[in-house]
Amino acid sequence: MSLTTKEIIEIAIGIEENGYQFYLKCGRTFKDTAIEDVFDFLAQEELRHKALLQSFIHQGGTEIHDGKHLAYWKAIGDARLFDYRDKNINLIVAGITAPMDAIKHAFAAEKDSILFYSEMVELYLHDREASSLLDKIIEEERRHVVTLADLAEKFRLAQ
Repeated sequence: MSLTTKEIIEIAIGIEENGYQFYLKCGRTFKDTAIEDVFDFLAQEELRHKALLQSFIHQGGTEIHDGKHLAYWKAIGDARLFDYRDKNINLIVAGITAPMDAIKHAFAAEKDSILFYSEMVELYLHDREASSLLDKIIEEERRHVVTLADLAEKFRLAQ
């Protein structure tokens, strides 16, 4: 078995789409303006990242055959937090009963995204445009982590 870089980009696009759905639905679950505003912002960011990734999907034809790297990519793809292929996102959001749980869930997903995109950079070391795009997404994901940490701190202080 092998994966192409196009398939890995498709995994990334799926992560962004599912992240969008999560933020959109979870943000509306809690009647708190701070959660709604931050999660709406993050939902829009996920859509923008999806569009950026789609802009260079045509470049991905290189196959990854190395067993160690292939197993690693498969593990990352299978373990990604926003992969709800076999689950209903509404059920997942319904299982999140408190704003801090939603923030923790989102925080972990953003950190997983940073890992995923950091690994993707290695696939594009010789493609300056793609590497630059991925670096930009990674930096934005880092800002999302900070945004979520700030939101969590506001909730801690309010308790």
